[in-house]
Amino acid sequence: MTDGGTISGAIGTGTLTGESLRKFFERDAITVSRDLLGCHLTVDGVGGRITETEAYFPDDEASHSFRGLTKRNGAMYGKPGNVYIYRIYGMYWCLNFVCHPGSAALIRALEPETGIPVMIERRGTDMLTSLCSGPGKLCQALGIDIEINDRLLDRPPYAITPSAPVPIVSGKRIGITKNAEALWRFGIQGIALSQQAVPLEHDAEKARRSFPSGIAATPGVHSITALWSTAGAAFGLRSNSTSGMTASDISISSLKSSI
Repeated sequence: MTDGGTISGAIGTGTLTGESLRKFFERDAITVSRDLLGCHLTVDGVGGRITETEAYFPDDEASHSFRGLTKRNGAMYGKPGNVYIYRIYGMYWCLNFVCHPGSAALIRALEPETGIPVMIERRGTDMLTSLCSGPGKLCQALGIDIEINDRLLDRPPYAITPSAPVPIVSGKRIGITKNAEALWRFGIQGIALSQQAVPLEHDAEKARRSFPSGIAATPGVHSITALWSTAGAAFGLRSNSTSGMTASDISISSLKSSI
């Protein structure tokens, strides 16, 4: 484990379906966004490891659900594990997974693992680091559009499998002007996020203060065992981490957006 990264995630025996899918996603969006890191996501067999996410809440001014239910955001009020897809700039699709109704995790980046030739053809580039390094790129590479909106992740063409615990970093979300200081963007430490590698700084106290009211912030230093008890035990998954190891939160000091 790299020093400084908070460990999060879970190991399961297979793809999340039915009750295991509900239990994984029926939690606050920050917890889910962190635990999604490292999970394997495929769409019609094309996909890879999730490396970057963002969390959104109904009382978050940056969220599509802030003003309530609309025709556009209806899928965001679906069951836990429902897919919510929307378009930005009139041309790029974005993929989100529903947690509690009206809250969701945006999938910002993915490390390609399966179906890479298909991704290359769709994206028009053979640069692996550029295939899924942004929410719009990810959707293009995986063939995601509004036609596969508003369906659960255990329904075709989707499949998602839990991950081993990974060290994570946090920082400000991208492309928003409301509630922009919240550190609700998460990535796997040591993995380039939507851009090239960025400098990191220890900022655990600031990260704790940014959690929404009513949600317990993760302490700055954890045992992996304690983290596991909050991240995975609720849905019957297990950790392969060594008891007694510790890690502390770090945050991304500055990030640029990449569609």
